[in-house]
Amino acid sequence: MKRWPHYVTRACAVGLVAGSLALAIHFASAQRSVTATVAAGGSDGGSAVLLSPEQQAITDAVAAGTYWRVDGPRGPIHVWRPAGYHADGAATFLYCHGYYVDADTAWLKYQLPEQFAMSGANALFIVPEVPNGSRQPIQYPDLIEILQLVERTTGLPRGAGPVIAMGHSGAYRTLVA
Repeated sequence: MKRWPHYVTRACAVGLVAGSLALAIHFASAQRSVTATVAAGGSDGGSAVLLSPEQQAITDAVAAGTYWRVDGPRGPIHVWRPAGYHADGAATFLYCHGYYVDADTAWLKYQLPEQFAMSGANALFIVPEVPNGSRQPIQYPDLIEILQLVERTTGLPRGAGPVIAMGHSGAYRTLVA
């Protein structure tokens, strides 16, 4: 029986995780856009956005959490912790964005805090800067460096649970490293 080299096996696993995440993002985004309504509001004649109960719950969960933007030595690292975080059993999720976007843009464009809040996971969520093109070098090739930098900067102990790394598109370069 032929065995695949370890990098092929890892790339396939990364692709599976990235595809699953992309589907979850797509369906969550589609559900949110269907329930939003806009109505006139306020005495100034402006518009107010009315949120569905589900959207309000997500907004409240994001606001109840804690957010840090760490200015790392090779780019920003976004960190979000839900309100009910308990390090004793918490996982650590590392999300690496794909090509053609940077960490700051991905944080907002992909509504990452909302997605993290919707997961309901007792986890520390970390989004480091990774290459946004094939010719850009890997900013953070060492997972331990990212985890130590986040812990040192935020003062949060890393959870005792698993560390789960996932990514999209060209993020495979960082994940394999």
